Amino acid sequence: MPIVYQINRDKGYTIAAWHGLVNADEYEKHVHQLVTDESWPPEKSLHLSDLRRAKLDDSFTEEVLIKSAKIYGERLIHRRIKLAIIAEATYKKASIFEKSFMNYQPSAIVFHDLQSACLWLGLDHDEVNTLIEKMIV
Repeated sequence: MPIVYQINRDKGYTIAAWHGLVNADEYEKHVHQLVTDESWPPEKSLHLSDLRRAKLDDSFTEEVLIKSAKIYGERLIHRRIKLAIIAEATYKKASIFEKSFMNYQPSAIVFHDLQSACLWLGLDHDEVNTLIEKMIV
């Protein structure tokens, strides 16, 4: 699967690692899997999505991104989440999601690098980087 995630209940965060070519159907499956996971979001509600190794195909339309932001937003209606998205080549599309998600949650930022995202979330960069590397093997 081109999108995998791991929840650390003890530290209160979720990491989603994207890699390879990702289409909208795969993304929508990921959204459904995450929002129906009883462990998500963990206690501190910290979420990091790393898109640096992903390429989004043409099926990733603005409508798909707005729809998913709404699904996440409605699932989190009674929770505050702090969402960091790391995007390089996918920055423009990640920003569309960010703006849509901000209608539901005020704490979402798209970053260019892992260090800045981890600093904002209060996570250990080396720990998160090691975890991401293990997740995408």
